[in-house]
Amino acid sequence: MDPFQQLHIMLTRAWLLALRHNTTDALEIVRAGVQMAGDSAIASSIAVRLLIGQGNLLSMSGQYEDALPPLEKAAKLANRLDNRTLKGECASQLAVVEGRLGRSNAQIDWAREALKAFSRTDWCAASIGATYELGLGLVAEARYTEAQSSVQSLSRWRARDVPEWAIQAGLLCEADVVAMSGNQRRACSLARKATTGSLRQLQHVAYAGQFARWVALLAIRDAKVVDACDRLRHMFPTTAHLDRKDEAEVLAAIATLLSKLGNSSVNEWREVRRKLAELPPAVATVMRRLGTYADVDGTATGV
Repeated sequence: MDPFQQLHIMLTRAWLLALRHNTTDALEIVRAGVQMAGDSAIASSIAVRLLIGQGNLLSMSGQYEDALPPLEKAAKLANRLDNRTLKGECASQLAVVEGRLGRSNAQIDWAREALKAFSRTDWCAASIGATYELGLGLVAEARYTEAQSSVQSLSRWRARDVPEWAIQAGLLCEADVVAMSGNQRRACSLARKATTGSLRQLQHVAYAGQFARWVALLAIRDAKVVDACDRLRHMFPTTAHLDRKDEAEVLAAIATLLSKLGNSSVNEWREVRRKLAELPPAVATVMRRLGTYADVDGTATGV
């Protein structure tokens, strides 16, 4: 096979490994593919997708600074190819990375750049993510009214138009931004829709952290902490398959519930802090503002 054919096979292999939660081997294959594309002077869409894959895998592993160079290179190549979809995917992922690094101005800029590439009716993960990151960036800048307005579209999809995972993702993302903007009543209403009825189960693993957080926060409001704790422990017997940020959020949700029950949660909070120590401070900031990150005394407040 020529290098171009090999690159397609390598990307497929890496994608399958990532689906099986083997991030290390997937990243090794993607890196080899990026090297081969460079050595062979291949600058087509497959090269961009390999670079996006490298950036995404590094981001999932919590290596946000390392994720920036391949994503920035991918964005330049996508612009050169004038590929709208790839430009949107690159910009959306760059918004995520910049946001996790606490750089809200860049987060907002990349999110807006991504949204230019998608229509108002797009419900793909990249468009949902870009909308969410725009809202989070505006919250970080204390632009709360703008933040709430920026995510309003996420709860307006109809079930016949989009799959359930996208409906749930949109509701969870909007709930986060609305809650941090000070509208707790609406946030809880959105989150309740995202975690009950046909959406009682997590629809897409990429939203595990948000799902677990809102299950915990709503249980505290409804005095159903025991049921929620059992539910999350059953749903997440392990968090090894999640990305680093979601691991911390799921573990913090469970630890928050244990604290509310008056049970010993020292070990659980120790594990949460260990996970957060490997991540930029901005991750803990979101958790703290929403009420599922304990301070030194091992307690969490809830919404």
